[in-house]
Amino acid sequence: MKNIANYISISRIIMSIMLLIPKTFSITFYIIYIYCGISDMLDGFIARKSKSENEMGAILDSIADITFVILAMLKILPMLNLSNVIIIWIIFIALIKIINAVYSYAKNKKIVLPHTIANKFAGFILFIVPLIIVYTNPIILEIIICSIATFAAVYEDYFIISKNNDLQTKYNRN
Repeated sequence: MKNIANYISISRIIMSIMLLIPKTFSITFYIIYIYCGISDMLDGFIARKSKSENEMGAILDSIADITFVILAMLKILPMLNLSNVIIIWIIFIALIKIINAVYSYAKNKKIVLPHTIANKFAGFILFIVPLIIVYTNPIILEIIICSIATFAAVYEDYFIISKNNDLQTKYNRN
């Protein structure tokens, strides 16, 4: 029972891979997509409540998060008609996140990906986009999302560089 949070993270990795199978924005796609989002919230909650937080769980959670984001983007981005400016902006955000991971590894001898409020908010906004994109102006939505994600990435950078690492929990599982 203590490892249930880890099993949920593993199931998110598997379901993220399954996301590649159905047609984008189909009912099956949305069911798998929503499962991945709910499991992301549940694994950390269950780990905290069962007092089973551990480094392996934090690593699994991060792997599951990265797997879900990359595979969801592979499915969703080709369906959007993104301008070159937005594509460059997304690449810029990804580079900031990569630099943050490399710097945190150099500083801490392990990759520390802080689950800041800004990162959680950006993740939530990114998660709901496929659910609301058909009801909104895509250009405005893209600008809002990229702005929030840029702020979250820069704040993460500040968090990693600053001496405020005591604000970070022992494990990064959200």
